[in-house]
Amino acid sequence: MTNISDYTSGSEMPDGRLTSKRSCTYKEFQTILHFIAAKAGKAIAPDWPKSGSDVNKYVTYHVVQSIPYKSAKPRILWEGAIPEEGAAEVWSDDRMYTVQFNCWALTNAEAEDLAEEIERFILQYAGIFKSFGVQQLIFNQRLIDSSLKPPNERLISRSIRFVLIISNIWVKRIPVLDKVKVDLAAADLIDGSIERFV
Repeated sequence: MTNISDYTSGSEMPDGRLTSKRSCTYKEFQTILHFIAAKAGKAIAPDWPKSGSDVNKYVTYHVVQSIPYKSAKPRILWEGAIPEEGAAEVWSDDRMYTVQFNCWALTNAEAEDLAEEIERFILQYAGIFKSFGVQQLIFNQRLIDSSLKPPNERLISRSIRFVLIISNIWVKRIPVLDKVKVDLAAADLIDGSIERFV
């Protein structure tokens, strides 16, 4: 096994982190979360289970907040020509989501264990989420405990929040005529010579 002390400088350290250059939407994050949770045997869903289902050790989640990240407006990443398709622009809309996970159980001890289990589960698979386009997935806070009393049982909830940062990237096609207008406007701003084209 290689130790960190075996390397004389940070530049020589191997980087085994999972990363991705693709983008990811919140809906895609949900799909990935549900797939990994099912494989790991975790009961995680955005909705309460159907009547008659086992609600002990069940986890629901929802978005508490969604705000722009770094910039309030989408930003352009690239512009140019795509072969056989014409002019195009690549845009990015960075968002920061606060996602709350509510861990439900019949006793305080079970709820506490479940909350710790879910926190470890999310952090353990953070690299997988990043490989599918999630920029960051980090623990944010734990909230005050709450309880719920559905028919015939009392459920205890431990709530934890994670910050999810994703970058939704899309391609905007630019019709040729619009591209010419943009180029002419740029020429006018540069040297005031647009009159010669009129």
